[in-house]
Amino acid sequence: ADLIDPQADRQKTFFSLIHVKKSRPHRKTLLDELQSHGPLPDAVVRDTGNIQNTHLIPGMFTDIEQLYAKPFLDGITWKDPVPRYDLYNQTNFELVCETLGNDDNVFWPTEKITKPITMRHPFIVFGGQHFLKHLKTLGFQTFHEHINESYDNIADPRERTKAIADLVKSFDLPKAQKFFADTRQICDHNFNHMCLLHGRQTYDKSVVLKNYFIEMHNEQR
Repeated sequence: ADLIDPQADRQKTFFSLIHVKKSRPHRKTLLDELQSHGPLPDAVVRDTGNIQNTHLIPGMFTDIEQLYAKPFLDGITWKDPVPRYDLYNQTNFELVCETLGNDDNVFWPTEKITKPITMRHPFIVFGGQHFLKHLKTLGFQTFHEHINESYDNIADPRERTKAIADLVKSFDLPKAQKFFADTRQICDHNFNHMCLLHGRQTYDKSVVLKNYFIEMHNEQR
């Protein structure tokens, strides 16, 4: 069975996993902007704290250990790309907090943007200037027909941060649910394009392995 249920009852607007640390001060700025008018009751915003080398810390990934079969996770050295599929079934879009280098104009896509793509989830990206523009040159689609993506063109990082936070906070639950429903075709395109880039054969093998480990996990219950 698929891990993602498009018919799930999504009662949270969005989620964002924000790993705040000293070498990434822009993330703290974003978190502060999001919470500038108090908590976001319809969102799942997780500040993963001031932690370095998260994939090497015992117990850091106990959340995904509860979701995936142990043989599957034991075969993965770097667990950061493993998505929390339960959060995708609870929410209507993801605020992706991408990695920023020393140069704000550098296009630096990481595992963070691949998660909503592979989970067929709409996304808003907190990244360098023109991140979405560069993403589209790779053949992916974004959501300018449904939301205001002008933040991607803002040169000043602080102004871009504020524009993204304001956009995210403009969503109530009905608006977020409509955003999810109206973007199924775009999300399917992005998923299929990711598979094409990665290699369809590799993806098909991963599906076989995923189903195998899910069956093993169910048998161990």
